[in-house]
Amino acid sequence: MTHRLRTFLMLCLCSGLGGCFGAVWCPDREPLDMAATYRWLIAEQRYFEPLNAWVKNEQLETFLLKAYREGGLDALRSRYGFDCSPRAASPPCGTCFTCHRTIDKSVAEGAPESNRSCRIGEMSIQADIGPDWTVTAMTYWKRPPVAITVPPVRQ
Repeated sequence: MTHRLRTFLMLCLCSGLGGCFGAVWCPDREPLDMAATYRWLIAEQRYFEPLNAWVKNEQLETFLLKAYREGGLDALRSRYGFDCSPRAASPPCGTCFTCHRTIDKSVAEGAPESNRSCRIGEMSIQADIGPDWTVTAMTYWKRPPVAITVPPVRQ
């Protein structure tokens, strides 16, 4: 190894760049994935929301309501790829829809897998729109338990 290369590597390590070499970089994380993020509890080493169960996701509701108010169902379909259909309601409701989408789910920063893999499992999203300007969102993150080592997903 040449003296210049060794010097360059030492400078990189000293300037803090050395910690980045072992990390996994997760490009192209879509806004819907970020809005549906589960909270990682560092002290307890677990997610706040239960895995492999339907969960009301208020952060996602706020995100989807904003998009719905800006552009209606067309915004949910075109921006975020939702498949929406009228929802049966009593009394009849012309503004009531159910929208579905499944995404490859990114792990939370700080979670044990975040240094090995960008995405683990898939998340099903169901958004009930209406009546009027209301949105209720549920998520289901289908994935192995956190303690299980999962081979990295190739991007």
